Amino acid sequence: MANIFVDPVIVMTPADDASKDEVEKWLSGLTIWLQEALTAPFNWLHSVEATDDLQDSGRFPSFGVLRNWEKKYQLNINPQQIARRVNDFFRNEELDLKDQLKRLEYDIEPEINSIVIRPDQFVAHWPNAIRANLQLLLVHCCACKHIAFPLGQELLIATLSLANGAKEISVSVVILNCLPEFVRDAENRISQTFPLVITPNDLLPLIDIIEIWAKGEQGIIYAIKQQYRNGQSSPTNIYPSFRLGPRFIESVNERGLDANTTLLRSIIRAAADIIADKARDIRGYHLHAFRKSEAANSQQLVRDGDDARAWRLMLQQHGAGWRLHYWQIPVAEGSIIEFANVGKESEREIC
Repeated sequence: MANIFVDPVIVMTPADDASKDEVEKWLSGLTIWLQEALTAPFNWLHSVEATDDLQDSGRFPSFGVLRNWEKKYQLNINPQQIARRVNDFFRNEELDLKDQLKRLEYDIEPEINSIVIRPDQFVAHWPNAIRANLQLLLVHCCACKHIAFPLGQELLIATLSLANGAKEISVSVVILNCLPEFVRDAENRISQTFPLVITPNDLLPLIDIIEIWAKGEQGIIYAIKQQYRNGQSSPTNIYPSFRLGPRFIESVNERGLDANTTLLRSIIRAAADIIADKARDIRGYHLHAFRKSEAANSQQLVRDGDDARAWRLMLQQHGAGWRLHYWQIPVAEGSIIEFANVGKESEREIC
């Protein structure tokens, strides 16, 4: 599972003289990343030291700062809610990257003036108050990856887009001493690269579908939302209403399909197409009404109590011919999709 370090630049407040547009753009980005950090099933990390330094320098989004902006620019925001969500993540010391590195029980002594981080813009966007500590933190991440610890090997950095479109940073440093000893070049220099996550869409390729499925409802709903968002023409944090039925996960797991990467991806992709109202236009799904019986003139099955209509689509053409069954529940605002179960082509059962 990927480890994602949230660059403090995401939470760092704009300058006091920032325009309304600049403040709104920053708030939008912060809200999106907080949503991911508080719900997405990755190992999200931050720097406690950087948070404290931002607080001391007046660049941390406290309730007071947010409230002042709300009044100044007549913003449609809830300062108390935003401040609470910021604190839920950035004040959680269990998610401190430095602390997790310490637990690995290795130590290094870098030659301070030897640290090189490229591109330069990545370092330049940090204020002086946090720059030195973050450089040292990345140096330790570099060593962690160099000696093949999983925390370093699987580390990515969520940050703002860079002017040159860079999708990774490189970290290089001369190591004076280390414990335990590890192999270095003749100059005692080590170098590593770390991928950047610029938008939440960059998270989709990181998803290990079997690992996500094993997390249950939260992981599956997240995967469906990510797939849905990836199919939109512009970024969104608003999703159509859907839910998992009480037998949906069990119908997959009890047949051993929770270890079938191909089928699980098909389920997630089909679910996203359904909530996006695209499934009816994809011929391979053969989307059709789930009827009361197999008779040609049989009417579509409608559930008592909520008038939900039953639907069925094809996930696989060969083998067992797995099918996805779901209910479309009418509500005043449109409809809610309830994913019912997965079954074989030969089975006529909707939960």
